[in-house]
Amino acid sequence: MSYALRNTLILLTSLVLLAGGGWLYISYSMDSVISEQEVEITQKQGQLDQLNTKANDYLIIQERHATQKYQYDNYNKELLIDNNVATVYEYLRRINRGPAYTVMNFSLQDSVLHEDHGIIRVRLDGMSDYDSFYNFLMVLEQSKPISRVTNIRIVPTNNQTDLDEVQFEMNVQMYYARGITESDPELLINTTIPQRLYNPLYPLVHEVPSNTQNLPDVDALQLIGLTSNGAYIIDQNREFMFLPTGSQVYLGRLSRVNLTQNTATFNLNRGGIADVVTLSVNQSQ
Repeated sequence: MSYALRNTLILLTSLVLLAGGGWLYISYSMDSVISEQEVEITQKQGQLDQLNTKANDYLIIQERHATQKYQYDNYNKELLIDNNVATVYEYLRRINRGPAYTVMNFSLQDSVLHEDHGIIRVRLDGMSDYDSFYNFLMVLEQSKPISRVTNIRIVPTNNQTDLDEVQFEMNVQMYYARGITESDPELLINTTIPQRLYNPLYPLVHEVPSNTQNLPDVDALQLIGLTSNGAYIIDQNREFMFLPTGSQVYLGRLSRVNLTQNTATFNLNRGGIADVVTLSVNQSQ
């Protein structure tokens, strides 16, 4: 065997051994390391995605923080300047006026002291229509002095002439400044009243009100004649009159006339119960 061929075989053998050893090393020694690093890369990629999402939201969060800080620095609430009963009474008197007027009684219960503020507990009771009471609560809530209604009771008065009237009782805590805490004596009363909800205490079915205005009573009138825009009637007082379409009658209105059928139709509300009455010419109900 020539010297060159022998060297070539030696080199080939060495190369095969190196390649095989490298493959065995990678297969049995490095696979676990590579798998661990792949898992770590996946985890870090997830963390990177989360950080990128937070970075993209930074401006939104910064703006939200600025808004919250501005609201905190410019909050429109304030402590009463002292615990004088006259101060509390005057504040409530300024609220209890106009569309928020109620017939109200005021009584002092007690006072709770803290290092930097105190709490005056008062009891308010009285009566008003539901609209006025609702407005009073809204003004009390929205105005600058800090107050808290801790107990409230509302019941209808069963006043048949005013079904919207309610009687109320409530306990209110009024917060005032103590110690080194300062307060603005010019307390803002916010009289902006939002649109109220329907009165939940208003009876849906109730007694029929009296005919105090002596309006034509559909149950006792006689239909005499019709025109395209109204009806001629004789009412319960035996008086002859003309009712234009849409005119008010006792418990309702004249809703329409029908010249073809010689009828007049009235829509009535009998104490919360809707009723439709149709009269013909020369027919009494």
